[in-house]
Amino acid sequence: MPFILQAEAAVTMNTEANNVAAESRMETGLALETATRNSERIARMEGLLPQLATKEDIQKLRADLTWRIIIAMSILTAIFVGVVQLMVNGG
Repeated sequence: MPFILQAEAAVTMNTEANNVAAESRMETGLALETATRNSERIARMEGLLPQLATKEDIQKLRADLTWRIIIAMSILTAIFVGVVQLMVNGG
């Protein structure tokens, strides 16, 4: 094989090797970026763990909110009845 053809073949092989290496670096970079994003998500989720409520906490909160709604409705009912009585009695 003449020297020029050998040199061209070597350049072509070198170019192909560089392309493969670049693709590999891109894929590695993408994999690292994805892994980093996922690890950041996991860290955020783990940070929320102490704030997560148990079933008992949810039941207590639901009972507390139920009583607050009952009290608020009682107050509104009393105000409504008072206003109606004032209107009926000519107040």
